[in-house]
Amino acid sequence: MKQVASKFPGWLEAHRDSLPENELKQREKQCECFQKLVRAYEENATDTKHLMELMQDVQEYGQPPPEIIQLIAPDLELDANGLPKMDGTSMPFPDSEECLIM
Repeated sequence: MKQVASKFPGWLEAHRDSLPENELKQREKQCECFQKLVRAYEENATDTKHLMELMQDVQEYGQPPPEIIQLIAPDLELDANGLPKMDGTSMPFPDSEECLIM
């Protein structure tokens, strides 16, 4: 999370002129969510209820831009939706019946 939060402002600046207005606003909010989460964790990691709320806020905006993921984990293979592939196949969406977590 910390790596995403630190790389996001630079990514936003580099892509500001090329993003449609609605996506730019969504990415700016997403960036803010990541930064709030990291700040909250650094200030009070024991407040799990607040941290979980912030995690939910982050998840509302979906995956971070694939370019940021590639900077953090260059060997990670992503599918066309920017989701990590597992064993050469796309990772199921959280609401999918195939979800490995639920």
